[in-house]
Amino acid sequence: MHTEHAKQHLNGIDITKDLVSGDRLAATILVADNSSPVIRDNQIIGNLGGGINVLQDSSPIIEDNNISYNFGGFRFIGGILVGQNSDPLLSGNQIECNQAGAIWVDDTSAILDKEQSPIPLEESYIIEDTDTNFKYLGDWDKGGNNINSGGTIHASNQVGATATVQFTGKGVSLIYFAFPNKGGIAGINIDGVEYQPLDTYCLNEQNQGKTEHFITDNLMPTIHTLRITVTGDINPLSSSAGVVIDAVGAISDTYIGDNTIRGSIVKWPPLRDASPNPSPSGNTLFVPDHFSTIQTAISSANDGDTIIIGPGLYRENIDYIGKKIKLKSSDPGDNLIVESTVIEALHASPTVTFSQGETQEASLEGITIRNGFGDKAIRISSSSPTIKGNIITDSSGGGIVCDYNSSPLISHN
Repeated sequence: MHTEHAKQHLNGIDITKDLVSGDRLAATILVADNSSPVIRDNQIIGNLGGGINVLQDSSPIIEDNNISYNFGGFRFIGGILVGQNSDPLLSGNQIECNQAGAIWVDDTSAILDKEQSPIPLEESYIIEDTDTNFKYLGDWDKGGNNINSGGTIHASNQVGATATVQFTGKGVSLIYFAFPNKGGIAGINIDGVEYQPLDTYCLNEQNQGKTEHFITDNLMPTIHTLRITVTGDINPLSSSAGVVIDAVGAISDTYIGDNTIRGSIVKWPPLRDASPNPSPSGNTLFVPDHFSTIQTAISSANDGDTIIIGPGLYRENIDYIGKKIKLKSSDPGDNLIVESTVIEALHASPTVTFSQGETQEASLEGITIRNGFGDKAIRISSSSPTIKGNIITDSSGGGIVCDYNSSPLISHN
């Protein structure tokens, strides 16, 4: 649902289990392009793509809504995303248990500024997995990429391995990374008291990614100790008992700015999108951090640029449009990352197209390519790109089709 160029009212709507696809910033309700609708008394629950996104100089009134259990996996897909010089007024909302946190705010918004915002919000204190406050016992591996909180994660498959961290506040949430068809059950203990174990199993690509689990907000506002344990127990559907820790969110209060918020409020760098001015040659562009879709990144790139795709499911058809650019996952050498970085055709045409004379300097590496429309996954026509280390699957129209004097380099797929 998009609201643009208008003063609109969205009142009393029940929006549940909406499956948003295509643009990576397409939420259940997208407010953009200098818009100021009133969004009041709605149930925005359990939707793929997040709750409400407010972008491009927009100032909606968002009040008395239930924005909960929305998911999508990317680090800013949660309850509400605010960016690109937008300043919504938030009042009386219940925002809780959204996959990537409650509210993401970029540096161009003033809603965290107590002097500028009529109802200011308070940024959460995030303790990253690499913080010296974290103590690890047992075998833990450090990894990560640009989609993780702070860029890193710690993971363990060893039964009995623990991660312990101290925090100050009335509540706490565990931020972990969910991989498709994987994830074990983590034991949760605060100050010696056992809480409900956390099942980190992820059903599929749509649910994968950074995930925030709200544990409690019933603590005294003092120093507490959180311990996370790899129990070795698993969901019957899971293929792994591992636990992946991304960060911990310390919650000072759940009643913030006249809203009830159970989850993190995170400040992040300004969001860029497709620009009429291409980036300088040799730059590295990130999706979804810098661009909302892969195609917008390609359109803005210059010859020699590299585009790095974070883990996730991207429903779009992409075309290299003749550019000498590298498109790859965050770690082409990691099979788990390759499996978790998926481009799936949105329309009945090739998922990836090279047809404007691309050379071997145009490359596709370390990505899973799918096309469920009966068309080919990759079409190469009058071009000679490099196709390396990809997983090409579920394409009944063929994996790779080459024609018209094409001489691509295809290896290790």
